[in-house]
Amino acid sequence: MHQLASRRSLSTLFAAGLLCLALAPTLHAAGTSLQPDTAKLSLKQCMKQMGRDFKMVKRQVLDAAKNKDTAQRVADMIQLATQAQTLTPPHIAQMPTDQQAGALAAYKAQIGKLIDHLKRLHEELMANGNAAARRTVIAIERIMKQGHERFAPRKHR
Repeated sequence: MHQLASRRSLSTLFAAGLLCLALAPTLHAAGTSLQPDTAKLSLKQCMKQMGRDFKMVKRQVLDAAKNKDTAQRVADMIQLATQAQTLTPPHIAQMPTDQQAGALAAYKAQIGKLIDHLKRLHEELMANGNAAARRTVIAIERIMKQGHERFAPRKHR
């Protein structure tokens, strides 16, 4: 009986996922955020969704015709990064207590730097400054790489 309920739950979850994928282009075209309530997301979920959004941002950043969609994805990333900034990475929580405060402050500063660059990118896209936006995307990519190297040990990714 429990196995049957689990299968139903999985099939329902799968169907809901397919529906979200099917509606995604329509929602983004309408300027609607694709993000669920970010307050309910784990750090891992926030980071995975930011990664998906960033892939699209990188593909679209030079296409001025897609600036509205790209800017919406950046706005979603700002929300996700803001939520991620309130969470504690698992490896920091596992550190000795006397090291946690410093590591958490460094993590929050790194996310703050990311948020600042994402806000700049959003402004550049809204002003149709695609060349400047491309440079900002490169800087964001560097910030994300540095953050992952420093705060996301391989076993937690």
